[in-house]
Order: sequence, then C-alpha cells, then structure tokens
Amino acid sequence: MQGEKRPRSLGRRMGRVLVSAALAVGLAGAPSAAPAAFAEERASAPSSTMGEGQADRLLSAPQAGFAAAGEDVFDWATDAPSANVRSTDVLPAAFDLRDEGVVTPVKFQNPWNSCWSFGVASASEASIVSEAARQGIDVPDEFTDVSERHLAWFAYTPLPADDDSGQGGEGMVSVEGGNARLDSGGMPVHGTSLFSSGIGPVPEFEVPYRGKEGTIVTGTDAQGNPYDFYYSRDDDWSVDEVLRFQQMIEFEESAQLPSPGDYSVTEDYEGAERVNDAIKQQLLEGRAVAITFYADQSRPNRITETGYMNPGNNESKTWAHYTPDELPISHAVTIVGWDDAYSKENFGNPDPVTGEVDPAKQPPMDGAWIVKNSWGSDDGFPNGYPGGWGNDDDGDGGGDGYFYLSYWDNTITKPETFDFAVESVQSEDERYFVHQYDYMPSPSVAASSSSSRISMANVFTASGAETIRKLACETTRPNTQATFEVYLLDEGATLPDEGLKLAEVEETFEWGGFHTVELTDEQSFTLDEGERFSVVVTQKCLDDGSYHASYDSGWSEASLEVLEQQYREQYYDERYQTYLEAATDALWVQARDEAFQAGKTEAEAIDAANAYVETEEARASAAETAASKAEAAIRDMVPTFYCEGVVNEGESFIYELDEEGEFFAWTDFYETSKAQEAQGVEVDNLPIKAYGYEVEEGDEYASAEALKQLEDAVKDARNDLAQTVVSADGTDVAKGAPWVTRAVHDAFEAAIAAAEAAVGAERPLAGDIERAAADLAAAREAFDAAKADGLKGGGGSGSDTRKDPDTDAGAKGDGALARTGDDAPLGTVAAVGAVGGLSVLAVAVRRCRAGEK
Repeated sequence: MQGEKRPRSLGRRMGRVLVSAALAVGLAGAPSAAPAAFAEERASAPSSTMGEGQADRLLSAPQAGFAAAGEDVFDWATDAPSANVRSTDVLPAAFDLRDEGVVTPVKFQNPWNSCWSFGVASASEASIVSEAARQGIDVPDEFTDVSERHLAWFAYTPLPADDDSGQGGEGMVSVEGGNARLDSGGMPVHGTSLFSSGIGPVPEFEVPYRGKEGTIVTGTDAQGNPYDFYYSRDDDWSVDEVLRFQQMIEFEESAQLPSPGDYSVTEDYEGAERVNDAIKQQLLEGRAVAITFYADQSRPNRITETGYMNPGNNESKTWAHYTPDELPISHAVTIVGWDDAYSKENFGNPDPVTGEVDPAKQPPMDGAWIVKNSWGSDDGFPNGYPGGWGNDDDGDGGGDGYFYLSYWDNTITKPETFDFAVESVQSEDERYFVHQYDYMPSPSVAASSSSSRISMANVFTASGAETIRKLACETTRPNTQATFEVYLLDEGATLPDEGLKLAEVEETFEWGGFHTVELTDEQSFTLDEGERFSVVVTQKCLDDGSYHASYDSGWSEASLEVLEQQYREQYYDERYQTYLEAATDALWVQARDEAFQAGKTEAEAIDAANAYVETEEARASAAETAASKAEAAIRDMVPTFYCEGVVNEGESFIYELDEEGEFFAWTDFYETSKAQEAQGVEVDNLPIKAYGYEVEEGDEYASAEALKQLEDAVKDARNDLAQTVVSADGTDVAKGAPWVTRAVHDAFEAAIAAAEAAVGAERPLAGDIERAAADLAAAREAFDAAKADGLKGGGGSGSDTRKDPDTDAGAKGDGALARTGDDAPLGTVAAVGAVGGLSVLAVAVRRCRAGEK
C-alpha cells in the first residue's frame, strides 16, 4: 500500500483534550539473526515478606545478534579517524546533573520487568528539563514526568489489525499477552523507535504506573510493621488504544553511542576511554544517558554470591558495581554523572569472614559513573520503601536509589540519549503528520555496508493538503553524512526517483541514531491530496567512505521453537549440572541438620549427610529438582515476544549494485522482506519519515508542482527580458534585435518581481501563486506585443517594412506611449502593481497568523 499520513496529537490543546477525555472514561530470529531482549530482574525490597513478584532468576538469557559477536552496528568503523579525536572541551574530573537541578526523582519499577522504560523516561526527563532551561522556555511540570507504563505497554502491543495505515498487525507481540507484556524487558533503542513514530512521550499523570483499580500490595519492614509496597500485578494495566499516538513534546534526535563494554572486555581501555568521553560530552550538554548492563541483585539485607555489587561495605560507604566477566545484559539504568577519582578499591564485596576482596572483582583503574536506578528509594510509596536502596546521599540513613558503576565494567552497552524540540510546547500547530511505515520496535538493527553507493527510499501519498517541513532517518555509524532527496513523483511512477526533484538536503551526524532535518522555507513544499512523493536517503560514513543502509529486524513467531531448541542444546547440560550440585548441597544440609536434631555429634551428622546424598532417593530427588529448574531456565532464555513486520509492495526501495555487481538498480524492499521471512526473520520498512503539517481550511498552500511551474515561468521571463534591448525609438538597436521602451521594460520587470515575491513567500498560498502566474502570463503577452525590430542600419527612421500596424503603433517610444495612454501596456503595469501588492499583503497576513512575524 501507499504511505499513509497519520495525525499525531502533540499533547497540547486538541491532543490534551483527547487524552484527558479518554482517561476520564476508564483510566484509574532466527536465533542467529537477532539479540534476545534481555530478561531483567525485578527490583526487590529489603524484606523476606515482600509479596508478589520476587522469584529469583539465577540465569539470564544469552545474547545473539545480527552483527558478529562483539560487533556493534553503532560502533566506530575500524580505525575510524573520528574514534581517535578526543573531546575538544576540557572535561571536568567530576560532574553530576543532579547539581544542575535537571534530574527527576527516583522511581520504583515493581512489579514489572520494565526497567528499560524507566531508563528511557529518566533520560528523556533530564533532557527536556535541560533544554528548556537552556532556551529559557517554561515547560509545564507535568511534561517533565514521563509515563513509563505508556512506553512499556505500546512497545509490545502491535498496531490493530484494521489500522488504516496499511501496517496493521505490525509490532512486537507478547506471547502471553495481557499484563505479561510488561515483563518482556527491553532496550533504550525501543524509546527511539516509539518516540520517532509519534508514540509518546506522554505525562505520567495521564498514564500512571499502576493498574486501573490502583490495587496495592503491602509488605512488612524488618520490625514486622506493615507498609505500602507497590501496585499489584493482578490489576488491569492495559493502556487504551486511543492513547497510542499521543505526544506531549516533539522528538528531535537520539544519539546511539558505541558501547564501552565492547572495548573493556578486550582490555582496550583506550578505546573505552574514548567512548567514555563521548558519554561525558552528552552529560555536559544536559542529556542523561540510558544504558544496559549485567546487574548484581544485591540489596541491603541480601548480598549475592557474584560479588559484583559492593553495597556500601567500603570506606566511602557507597554502593559500587563492577562486572569483570563477559555476561549478558540484564538491566537498564540512567547515567547522570561521573567521578574520575572514584577509587577502584570501593569495588568488590568483602568476604564476610576474612574481610578481604577478591582482586578479580575490582576494576583495573579508578573512575565511575553516577547511576540512577529504578529500584526505589526511601522516599516512601509509590516510589520507595523503608530503608530504600543504594547510596545514602542525603545522610538520612536510607538509600536514595543511586550507585556507582565502574567505567571499566565489561557489560555496559547500548548508551543512548534523547533530545526533544522543547519549543514545540509553545507551537500553535495542533497536529502534525508522520509519513512512515516502520512501527516495529526491535532490539535488533540489521545494517549492510558497501564501498559503492547504497541509497534507501520510501514512497508516500498525501491524503490531504499539507506542507512537508521536516524529514528524518536513522543512521548507524558515527560521523555519517546523510543526503536527503525529495521527489514529486510522476503519475504512474514505479520507482522513487521518477519525478521532479523538489529538494535536496545534506547533513552530517556525529553519532548513530534517529535524526530530523528541518527544511528551510524555500525547501518546504505543499502537497495536494493524492500526490505521491518520495524521500531518498544516502548515508555515507566519512570515516572510511563506506555507504550504509539499516532497518529493524527480529525473530518471527515460528523461530521461537527453533530458538528454544538451540538454547536447550547449548545450555541445558551446564544449567542442569549447576542446579544438580545446588540441589545435592541442599539435601546434604537438610540431612546434616536432621542428624543434629536427632542428637548426633557433628562428625556423625556429617557422615550421615554424606551417606544420604549417595542414596538412590536423594539422587532421584536432586535430579528431579535440577531438571525442573534447568527447563525453567531454558524457557526463561527464550524471548517472551516475537516480531511482526508488514512490508507492502511499493513502499520502500533499496538502490545498490545488482547481484552480478555490474549495474546499479532500485529493488523493492518487499522482496527483501519476503526472503528474510523465509528464514524466520521479520524485518520492518526502511526508517525514513516525512513530517507534514496541516494546511488550514481556506488557506490552502500552493502545490509543489504549481510552485515549480511559476519558478520556470519566472526564469523564462527573466531570460526574455535580458535579451530585449531598451530604446526610445529603436534607431540605436541593430536590425533584427528586439527592443521595447523603458516603460514597457519596467512594467514587465515589475510583474516578474511580483511573481518572484509570491514564489519566495515562506508558505505560498495557492491563490497567490495562481494569481501571480496569471498576471505574469498577461504581462508577458503585453511585453511580447510591444516588441519591435531594431532600425539601426535600415536606411531610415521608418522606411523598413512594418507589416503589422499594431506593432508599429506599439513601437512609438516612451513619449507616444505615455501621451496616447495606450491601454494595454499601462493596464498591465497597473494590474501588476495591484497584484503584487495583494500578494505581499496576503503573505504578510499569513505570517502573522502563523506567529512568524
């Protein structure tokens, strides 16, 4: 199907009314093709009677990926020049966005594995507050508290099957459905996918993090006192479909930085330091950074055996996390600052008996990130609980929800920031339209590269009068030059460059991610209903000259069974042995304790326990327990969702060398999607978008075709004027050369200038362009009628043959024209002046109405 334009409420005026009304009614891969969304741990409170949602997962899902192991599509090219350029700014030794007053309060993600949405929301909030302060814009407080539930719900809720976009059913699909989709985990890139599609952010008060009934789970503190803990999983956490395409503030850009863990794990600390500088630069610019990493589950009264988290058992009394091993990511958090001098001695959990720290659990150097978690604080319900979690920064004896994460942690990946057009909260534009096809948020990005040109294109159709003012694409490599070409397609065109080129824009982006490009007034164009246009994007990495194309991809429903079988073959025996040893140890302890209780000595009790675990009964019991837990672990590794891509013919195209490497040609991306689908991989359309803004009723903007026609007419008129000589009577003009009087010349020039003014208006109206075109045509007709041949060298003042008496009359010169009051030329002058005045007036009124003058 052709591209559809879809209204996107901005969360102001009309948008806000829609949201509020809805709330008032009812709201209280293929295995080798895509990385599994990480199965994150649910936050746990410091109590043994915490209620629901506290089952421990000992093992997390392994990662796979489109890229080769250790390769990140958002990483620098090999030996990239830009990777060796350190920040030109003098980076301070320590920095904390909290000191800038832009970090929002810590929240509590229970009862769901939705940490990624909290990381995205927190990073977005800090960015909005920072940008608003920088521009001096007063952003409503509610716009600085982003709804996590809205993000988590729609990330795993595909478009309705009957959606009028032609992409119905597209998205990530939760296997279990219902509330369980909130347990699917995720990555920061999901935020980019949702925001860029016009899905959020929305304010927390519109879609709060709780079920519709507001049912609360209670817990008890260490003294047995009851307290409010978190909202119940058994409530209805669904979000009404009408709220999907709501957006309180326009999304402008994301920066997807290289992953420092990819460098640390290979002990390339210089490379890691360059990435760290990039993260610091983002923080200095006021943007908190969402990341993923492998999280230790330590809390105040429960220290895990991994020893990755030191929960304040150090001289600084601060919580310090360092993962020295290469492990799958399991949690998402937000970096809000750094401290180069934070000692490596603070890391590693001391042995409870000896007090010594395993040197392997400490990083190679000092330095740590200041990290905001989503496991609550001591601020009380709904974002905390008695005692809290993490550093006690305010000295009140409770955790405030922050910790330190070593620069050199081997698992820090997917750093991403989000930037918003905060000025949009002041815009008078009620709605805008996103021409797009890519609605499938996915943790995987498939990227191809070539030394030869690769271009991508999407073809869209206007379903009403609108002006395109902004284009967007997604890049992967840092230091990428993106060239946008926009074509008004010919009727019957089958390829994206078969038509009139309307605009060409080129911009270089420092990092991979989502990027928007504002069109200038001269580049913006207005479309009438039914007009088809294309956006062609060519991305070239300036580091190595390579061309790139990328798109989201993920595993299909059918591939989940294959994935489970692969995980079973790869991991079952290892998991089974681990659980068997644990189950045998548990039986041994139980047998020893029972022997003690029966009056046995310590030695006798140990002998009894040793003998029992060798019995057939004990072995069978341990084996049964191990098998059950190993099966559960394998099932936990399998994603709880699958992807559903919808790519229709004629929507997206790729321009590249053919299979023989001989000719460049356009290929319908539909063919690629079908080939991938046959391999168990779902792919989405190309991530290219165009943003249209409604033309007000009665003020229809001129079409791109009409503007182009008038521009061409102006050029022809200018050329004609330049080739015609100005003369009083033609006697000084060579025979055969055309001439006109000064008055005729100036009248035609005025008409041309009026047409140029109409074309050059910021938003030309259709009526203005139509009148300007008609006036220019009339002026040219009069100009042509007034032309006469030169007389120089003809032997007399009028003895040469003038076959047309009208031409003779029109060639009598300035004096004759003025004295006789020749109606045609003077009428043209008057009409041109009047039309020019009306045109300029109409443009001025339009500008004032749009708040632009």
